[in-house]
Order: sequence, then C-alpha cells, then structure tokens
Amino acid sequence: MTNVQNATQVIVLLGLHFGLLSGGISSLAMFWRVYIAYAVPSVFMWTFLLFYLDETGFAILAIAVIGLLLFNIFFAKHTSLNTLKAILIYLENQSLVTQLQTKTQQLEKANLAKTQFLAAASHDLRQPVHALSLFIEALTDTDLDSHQVQIVDYAKSASQSSREMLNTILDYAHVESGQMSPHFVPTDIDSIIRHLVDEFGLQAKSKGLSLRYKSTGIWVMTDPTMIGLILRNFISNAIRYTAKGGVVIGVRKMPIENQSILLEYCRISVWDTGSGMTIDETEQIFESFYQIERNKTTDQGLGLGLAIVKGMAQLLKADLNVKSTVKIGSQFSVVLPTCSPNNSDALNFSKTINYLKNKVILVIDDDDAVLKSMQLLLGSWGCQPVAVQTLEEAVTAFNKCHPDMVITDFRLANGITGEDIIFAIRQSSNSAHLTPFVILTADTTPQLFTATKAINPLVLHKPIDPKNLRQQLQQVLAAL
Repeated sequence: MTNVQNATQVIVLLGLHFGLLSGGISSLAMFWRVYIAYAVPSVFMWTFLLFYLDETGFAILAIAVIGLLLFNIFFAKHTSLNTLKAILIYLENQSLVTQLQTKTQQLEKANLAKTQFLAAASHDLRQPVHALSLFIEALTDTDLDSHQVQIVDYAKSASQSSREMLNTILDYAHVESGQMSPHFVPTDIDSIIRHLVDEFGLQAKSKGLSLRYKSTGIWVMTDPTMIGLILRNFISNAIRYTAKGGVVIGVRKMPIENQSILLEYCRISVWDTGSGMTIDETEQIFESFYQIERNKTTDQGLGLGLAIVKGMAQLLKADLNVKSTVKIGSQFSVVLPTCSPNNSDALNFSKTINYLKNKVILVIDDDDAVLKSMQLLLGSWGCQPVAVQTLEEAVTAFNKCHPDMVITDFRLANGITGEDIIFAIRQSSNSAHLTPFVILTADTTPQLFTATKAINPLVLHKPIDPKNLRQQLQQVLAAL
C-alpha cells in the first residue's frame, strides 16, 4: 500500500485475509487451539493498525474485525467438537461392523457344523428306521394269528409315523441349509400322482375316505423329486385332517399371459372335505412348527411339512395357493409350466403281473440289519436275494449268479460308494450294462446326484415305504 488511508484497499486486503482465515477452519478446526494460534496474531496486527489510524470508520472496522475473529473461533470450536463426534461414531460403527462380521462368521461356522452333523446323522438315523419298516413288512407276510396281526399293525403304524417325522425333519434341514437345488426335466405328472395315490390309498381306505384322481396326460417342466414331496405333503395332510368324505386330486391347464406372450401352465390341486381353516390360519400354515390347535391329532406331526413345501416351491419358482372354509374343506394347489413329453413313453404295466417273482436280485449294504431285512422282504415277494457287504464280494457274486437287478447302498464301508460298485461290476462283465441298478440310500446331499449322474441309476431314499419300494422295483423290471 502506498496510501494506507485508502479505505477501499484496506477493506479488500482485510477481506482476502479473513477469507484465508475462514478457509483455514476446515483444515485446522479439528485442532481449534492451533487455529487460534494461527488467527489471533495476524488479526491483531490489523486491529492495531486500524486503531492506530485514529479514524472513526477504521475504529468501527477494527471492532468488527474482532467480532468476526471471535465468531470464527466459536465456529472452529464447534466444528472441532462435531468432527470428534463424527470420528467417534465412525470408530464405533467400525467396531460394530467388526463384531457383526465376527458373529456372522461364528453363525456360519455353527450353521456349517449343523449341516455337516445333519448330513452325517441323516444316514445313520435313516438306516435303522428303514430296516425296521422292512422287518415289519416281512413279518406281515408270515402266518400270524389275529392278535399278532393287530400287534404288527400297531407296530407298522408307529414305524410309519416315525419314518414320516424323520423324513420331515431331515428334509426341512436340507431345505434350510440352502444345499437343495432343483433339477428341471420334463416330468409326467400322472406318473407321480398315480404313485402317491397307490401309496396313500390304503391309509385313506382305513379311515373310510375316498382318494380319487383322473389322469390327464399333462407333462410339466419341474424337478420330479421336489414336486413329489410337495404333493406328498398335500395328500398326507388332506387325509390326516379329514374325518369323512374324501380327497380329490386334479390337474387343469390354465393359460397365463405374461408380457403379451401366452404361456401355458397347469394347476395341480388337492381338495379335501376336512375341518378347514380360517383366513388367519391359512396365512400362518406355511410357517415352521405352526399347528392348528383345534386340529390336534395323535399323528399331527411336527408342523414342518408345509414349511418344506414353501421352501421347495420357492426353489421351483412355483406359485402356491390355499383356499379353505371351516368345516367344509380345503384346497391346496401349485402352479407349474407345462411342456411336451420327452422321447420315452410313460411306463404302463399291469399291476396284476408280479415282475419280481423268481428274479435274482443282488443286494449290497454294509449294515447287517438293513441287509437282513432286505433279504427277508425280497424273499417274501418271491425273489431270490443275494446279499453281500463289500465291493469284492459284489463283483464275485454278480459274475457267479448274473442277477436280474442290483440294489446297492451309496455309502459303504472304507469310503466305497455305490458309484464304485456299479463301475466295478460293469468293468468285470459285459452283460452288466444291460442290468438295471438301483441305489437305495439314506444320503440326500447334492453330491449324491452329482456322483450318480454319469451312471444314471434309479435313486431311492431310505427310509422308504415297502409298498413304494416294491412298486418301484416292479416298474424297473417291467421296463426290461
């Protein structure tokens, strides 16, 4: 300045100086005392100069400068406090995130341990239950007096209840673990429903109920195992909670328009004349462990069946529908996309023919109880069972007796699998490629389906209803 009394120059320079001071708040406000040490000396020089000029206007400007400095210091202090609070909140959030990650890892480890336990326990739990049902069924075919028949019927009923509860618990755990994945293929829905009608027919008849289904010839694109489990739950519940009347299964095509494209679906429904449900109850029945209090029965189960249905329907991307009226009945339905039949014709054979009679069947299982029960049961059906426990025995027995069918467990002793058994037999004999193989296993893990995909055997799961097992074996032999 060549002329310090030029008011315009003073105001401009002072404005620039306070611009720098105000801008310094953002960088120094975190340490507001440092900001004071930076601002006060420089502003003091301006204040001293303005008072020294001894003019009223400059004196007023000096007071304004002091006021602005105090405001900046006040603002810097509060900015410092807010910044510290933000840092503390950030550190707390980081700590919470770390704790959450630790808890998540612990939960994942616990869930993995649970899944591994259930996978291991699944096989061990299913084996004795499966053997028990086969022993009881074999006992049924022996000469019994009326009192013994009644006791066997009681035992069969108890065995069936325990089998259903065990399957329900393990299926629920399988769905909840997220390891179940659908395998979509063209599926003959008639074949699945006919099997279920045959399976539940005696149960419905024992309660004096009718169980009706009319074939439609409709094929759907779905996972046959999952849709079978869904319909099994529908039919089982319908029979369980129906005291009189009956159960009707229906399949009806229903075109659905989606984005101006007409798609063809079908609705598979199960109607019953049971106790029915209120609107509130229909909204809760798909929840885990939910049971309707007024429907309490001795064989009600665990309240997991429809939770499994919901989980599988979500995997299949299928819509579920429920309609019900108290004291009139209920309708449970699932909607699936239709498709063209695959190249193989649906198997249709006369039920009056016993395709098992005099057939030589090789059975491989490392569990003595299961092996003995299979021998007794197959023998009661007119078969000639050959039972072995190891891979070497299986190969020797196959080449010696040339069986009409091979039934093997999937997980055997010493890490041997059913896949190893089938490959070893096929390598030892050229005729083995024409022999049907059945894997009867308590294993339900996805690895089973991956391992058996190349050999493509019929896979059945323990514990299985003996009547269903017989029907499945009949179908395999009828197709030869």
